[in-house]
Amino acid sequence: MLTRWETWARFPLLIDIDRWAHDDEYDSFEASVQGRIDAGHPLCDSELVPAVAQALEALALCAESGSFAAALLSHASGATQDLLAVYAELGHAHMRTHHRP
Repeated sequence: MLTRWETWARFPLLIDIDRWAHDDEYDSFEASVQGRIDAGHPLCDSELVPAVAQALEALALCAESGSFAAALLSHASGATQDLLAVYAELGHAHMRTHHRP
């Protein structure tokens, strides 16, 4: 079982990952995720890369265990599998587009 302290220690960037996702500033959920990613540019190595890694790890663990998925949501209510998947996909696309030599 994933405890609260373990969530904060292993997935600190996922705790409030949705704080901006429901902002009325954007036309769609995906646009709000993209806006969050773009806001951190060009310093993507300090937050985007670790957040994408945490999202991917959490997604893999959620796929293996329903109890892990439920525990993660109980401690990081915005870290739904849908949001984590969109964040990882758009974050990876951003890194490929803007940060390749």
